[in-house]
Amino acid sequence: MATPGIIRAEAAEVFLSTGTDLFVYGIFMAVLVVAVIVFVFFFVRSRKSVVREVEKKKRRIDVERIFLVHNDLMPEEKQAVRFLAENNGEAFEADLYEYIKLPRTTTWRLIRRLDRMGVIKRTKFRRQNLIRIKNKYTIKD
Repeated sequence: MATPGIIRAEAAEVFLSTGTDLFVYGIFMAVLVVAVIVFVFFFVRSRKSVVREVEKKKRRIDVERIFLVHNDLMPEEKQAVRFLAENNGEAFEADLYEYIKLPRTTTWRLIRRLDRMGVIKRTKFRRQNLIRIKNKYTIKD
């Protein structure tokens, strides 16, 4: 026959295993809640950046004014200015290179000349050169 001490020991084991299970379950739920919060934070953050890109308004560039002010532009430079104007006043240097179909160094020199004339501005953007027509050539509505 079981003594009262053994009965109490068995009851204590059952209680301890139930408490341990609850503790593990609590930790699991806490990790799950944190993971959901982190996922929602990044999802909402990425959605905002997409919305900002869509809301970007179309810039109208006064190409004729550029050609009047800088009447010494070469045909390739005029072609580059038209391409930039059609693309909201900005494009990556690689896209411009593909459009003009000139060697990379020639395109780089063309961009450098336009930059020195004050027509465009070159900026680094995610390991690429972003070429923008300056705001002074934007048509105000």
